[in-house]
Amino acid sequence: MKKARRILAIILVVLMAISLMACNKATTDDTPDSPSSGDVSSDANAANTDAVDTYGSDQTLASGFGLFRDDFDYSSMPRFSVVGMYHEMNAMYMDIDYYLKIWAERTNCDYTSFDAGKDSDAFITAIETFSNQGVDGVIINPDSAIMPRIVEVLDEFDMTYFAGFSPAVHSDNTYAHPYVGTDNYSIGHTIVSWLADYADTIEGFDPSKSALVWMDYSVSNEVHLRGIGAWDAWDEHFGNASDAFKYVDAVSEGMTEEAGYNLMSTLIVANNDIEYWFVFPCFESFAFGATRSLEDYGLDQTSAVCSNGVDSLVVQWDQGTQTCLRAGNALQNGIRTNAYFNGLYAFMAGWATPESIWPDCTPEGKDYPYVILQPYMVTYDTYKNYFAWGEHIVGDNRRGYEYDGVTEYTPYDITKEYPLLWNEVTYDPTNGQFTKQ
Repeated sequence: MKKARRILAIILVVLMAISLMACNKATTDDTPDSPSSGDVSSDANAANTDAVDTYGSDQTLASGFGLFRDDFDYSSMPRFSVVGMYHEMNAMYMDIDYYLKIWAERTNCDYTSFDAGKDSDAFITAIETFSNQGVDGVIINPDSAIMPRIVEVLDEFDMTYFAGFSPAVHSDNTYAHPYVGTDNYSIGHTIVSWLADYADTIEGFDPSKSALVWMDYSVSNEVHLRGIGAWDAWDEHFGNASDAFKYVDAVSEGMTEEAGYNLMSTLIVANNDIEYWFVFPCFESFAFGATRSLEDYGLDQTSAVCSNGVDSLVVQWDQGTQTCLRAGNALQNGIRTNAYFNGLYAFMAGWATPESIWPDCTPEGKDYPYVILQPYMVTYDTYKNYFAWGEHIVGDNRRGYEYDGVTEYTPYDITKEYPLLWNEVTYDPTNGQFTKQ
């Protein structure tokens, strides 16, 4: 089966390359030369040095480069070809891909996506193929466990790229490229703080009869940092994290709803003295499975699940369905991908380099910026306004929610500090215990 998936993936790469070659051939003769990284005296530079706050971002983030500019004529530039590459397409990546297509249209680029079907060898082969066929840039979302190898291959073929969901790192976990992402420790702390506050609203709640479940995925290093934040938040609130914390690893089960169901059910059966369950899964699919398990065991009325990501949850909420999956940590992917795509565009156009882009987010002594995205906790009562706000500033209203005109959110956090990094903690995979060094 794996061999068949690999063959299919390679066939798709070849077909995609032929399509991109046609696009490049059709546009090369009709467009001006792309400015080099050292020559930004063109109209493009003039348009990109005046701060424009179209997307609600801090002015220092743009620094003339790296976000979409509605005051610039992108048709005056070469028509670049871009590929969004995915280890495996899922609901979140489908939403990201939707917005990447929007940014490609607005910047006069050719865009297509590639799904490796969970085959890392096919992902690597595709990089070589796209390089040989003259693709201008790729936005990568590989299996994070092999990211150092992906970086090596990209450098080997001198590919212009931007890392998507997971940061581009070397084998020692140091950054190899700019990154636009979340502070994983803060995600864990924020979600479990919400769960702890919710626990206080339950009549008769007894912390000694409660459990905090952290559903980890051990091959994804950056995900572990959320577990540290989760532990700290619960301990700050109730002081009993060492007793309440329940660690499970879904890596052997896969990133499926069924994995969340099985892991949660096993915990419930083994801990029949627990009356209040508070569950923080690292992926949204696990949250749905854990919710179903709590319902089947009749514990959903005294429990709460929070998902990290709400791409599927909002579909359920749109249908008017509410369960013990009571909240989620949301991030508007139009804002995320604005920086992904237009950061890549700045590299392709020669307006910035990985070392020079977003200097206000590059810590002293570091080579690359880390732009921290600001997710927000949303519930059934608040999610529509959050997404309406995000779609309003991106200029897309596909969900059809009504924006109330009151901006309560910040897209990016401008800081010269990296968040907690994976190589700054020690981790015991046998029990999920984390220690900050």
